[in-house]
Amino acid sequence: MKKNKNKLIRLITAGALTLSFIFAGGCGDEKTEHHIAVICKSSDEYWQSAKKGAEDAGEEMGIKITYNASEKEDVSEQIKYVNNAIADNADVIVIAPVQDSDELADALKKAKSNNINVIIIDSDMREEVRESCISTNNTYGGAISARKLSEFIGNHGDIGIITHAPTSATAIERKNGFIKQIDEYNSENDVPVMNVVATENGNGDIQQSKEATIKLINDYPDLKAVFATNQGGTIGACMAVEELGKADSVQVVGFDSFSKGDGYKSAKEYTEDDILDGFIVQNPYNMGYLGVRYAKDIMDGQTIATAIDTGATLVTKDNIHDSDVQLIMNPMQN
Repeated sequence: MKKNKNKLIRLITAGALTLSFIFAGGCGDEKTEHHIAVICKSSDEYWQSAKKGAEDAGEEMGIKITYNASEKEDVSEQIKYVNNAIADNADVIVIAPVQDSDELADALKKAKSNNINVIIIDSDMREEVRESCISTNNTYGGAISARKLSEFIGNHGDIGIITHAPTSATAIERKNGFIKQIDEYNSENDVPVMNVVATENGNGDIQQSKEATIKLINDYPDLKAVFATNQGGTIGACMAVEELGKADSVQVVGFDSFSKGDGYKSAKEYTEDDILDGFIVQNPYNMGYLGVRYAKDIMDGQTIATAIDTGATLVTKDNIHDSDVQLIMNPMQN
């Protein structure tokens, strides 16, 4: 039964291309000398799921997987891991970049000059450094967050944003998708009815995001909602709203599921307590799994799509107990 659930989680949010890919290829029994270096952003729960997906794919295909991620997001550490992969003669690098920096791009270009292909997962970079990007459609995720949040506040009021990194592609795309959707709603009226009054950077850190949310609430007494662009931001926003007793007046919509941690509740508990009103669930397991599977495709001389959408699901109190939603929220338990 566990095996069947694991297969289901890989398929729930993948598109037709992903489905055909998974079922078309077997899980090869022969061991090879191939080596895929997987590099993620941090040691957060989200990335543990991606690690599990990558390792499962590597085990199925008999391919050596090396996994690296710093404790906190650190682009200089990622550059070090890329250089290590080059020195170790990896066949493919699968990386979730902290940011699209020139320094990281140069390291990946060096990898390509050494005949090491690059697949990006989660957060895209400039096209010249990679063969494909496997990720959530982050602009769409921001847009559906705006739609739900506008519904919660009756299409009227001040909104603040907690972003996780000004130069991160995921943060930029989610924020832009959110604001564009709000602007479209406002264009239907003679005057703006929803105002994005400020953006605060929480750096993806829970405590910094909590402090940033408190600042928003204090600076804007009429604040009706907060949109957080990643897991750390969502947790911090929930902590702030609960601590200030603002659950009835400030709605929170964010990104990513999370378990209970030191000083904060789980996404499920915050949702049931009406503190977290909605959150986008991505599929990091699928990103890691498909990153390795498509890396094998490249090693076999096949051409892969330049962009692969792993899907996004909006979770609210109305659907959080649905079995398919639970499978996506808890891939490590299935």
